[in-house]
Amino acid sequence: MIWDQIYIGTGPIMLLDASNETLKKKKILVLEKSKDIGGAWKSININGINNLENAVHYLLPNKDGYNFLEKYLKIPIKETPNKYYARSIYGLHLLIKSNSWLGNLLNKIERFDCLSIKNIFYLFQSLFDLSTKAKSKYPCQGSRKILERLRTIIENINLNIKYNFEASKIEVHSEFVRVSSSNLSYECKKLIISHGFVPPDKIKFFDKHIKIPKKKFPRPSLHIIYKINDKYKSFKPKFSQVLFSKSSCIKYTHELTQFLKSSEYTHETGVVVSALKHHLEDNINTRLRVIEELEKYNLIPPTKYRKETSFFWQDILLPLLENEDLQNIENSSKGSIKPLYTEELCSGIGNYQVNWKDLKFFLKHAKQNDLFN
Repeated sequence: MIWDQIYIGTGPIMLLDASNETLKKKKILVLEKSKDIGGAWKSININGINNLENAVHYLLPNKDGYNFLEKYLKIPIKETPNKYYARSIYGLHLLIKSNSWLGNLLNKIERFDCLSIKNIFYLFQSLFDLSTKAKSKYPCQGSRKILERLRTIIENINLNIKYNFEASKIEVHSEFVRVSSSNLSYECKKLIISHGFVPPDKIKFFDKHIKIPKKKFPRPSLHIIYKINDKYKSFKPKFSQVLFSKSSCIKYTHELTQFLKSSEYTHETGVVVSALKHHLEDNINTRLRVIEELEKYNLIPPTKYRKETSFFWQDILLPLLENEDLQNIENSSKGSIKPLYTEELCSGIGNYQVNWKDLKFFLKHAKQNDLFN
């Protein structure tokens, strides 16, 4: 059997596009190396707390993307509140609103290697920038709501997904593309990949061996779960995201209980996740550095007010095919391999939703609008 299209990966855009093609009565297969859908949007379970965000990928402003999520997927989204820059000024540890003129100014200063005349003029202009830019948004219940919607669609249209399949070989022939694992192979007219695609070692385009460079960027992250001492019950996190300076060991930190239901954690429990500098390793010194940095800005309670603290470390390697890489693959395969540009979810949905007419019709009319109820 030759499939019309095979998709490698189950990120949201890949699944939405595959669903649309399935509804067009095409023979569609999705290959996923893990046992569940979602890619980078999967949630995790730690220390008895379920549905924690693995990482928070804020949705950048895109009107069409927001509209599709709200109108068709019925996902409540809201502007991201309480985003800050963490800055130490003359020994004072300050949280500065990211959308304030001062936040913008400090952020721009830090990007410059030197204060040239050009950069000083640029900074002067920033003084009059009152941050009228649209704010990023995020699902009110986090990534789980996106995955819930995707699972409902998959079940209702019977989308074919093969789990635990990791491609070890790809061959492009004049009439078809073959994707193989250690013990299975599938053939299709067109292969669909995205930014998250990890090229296997064995790739042949028309009997010629091809080498696609594998870029991997370390992004260690540390989840911190704590319980507050009875003497400090008044502590409540007042931030969604905090961006740190270049000198910090932390890149950014997110507060995660904001995406949980009240029944999923106790009032004394707090959870944050910090993305760290790429060179850091999981050891006691790193954990102490992160804790100290978070305490300085009152992002977690001081040690003496925490009766319990646990950690969950992840050595994440982010594979990344850039737009140019995807375009080269498409050209070299003479169009047999087609990329979907999925680097940012909301923009990607905004760009592709215009082609999802069958999916939109299905979402609008399936079960008399009762699909997600």
